[in-house]
Amino acid sequence: MYNYAVLPESLQAGMKRYVEEGKRTGGFLTACLENDLMGAINRADTKNRSRLQEIMYWIYDEIPAGCWGSKGKVEAWQGERPDKEDGEASHG
Repeated sequence: MYNYAVLPESLQAGMKRYVEEGKRTGGFLTACLENDLMGAINRADTKNRSRLQEIMYWIYDEIPAGCWGSKGKVEAWQGERPDKEDGEASHG
């Protein structure tokens, strides 16, 4: 479905859980998903800082627009997944 292999290996599992299950992710990925550049830079390790532009392009090109772009969108994605069945409880 989504090509997580393009991301740094250390980010792939967390991003997959976030996109497909609405699971919370670490501070760096959360900042990227919230479109918080300063937060992402401040939370990135050396490897991810050097690949930040590539990571952001991947987010823009690869995953649904409804799951990234602002803090509100990220919170909503973690709380209410669009593919959940009606009445399914959310444990976010």
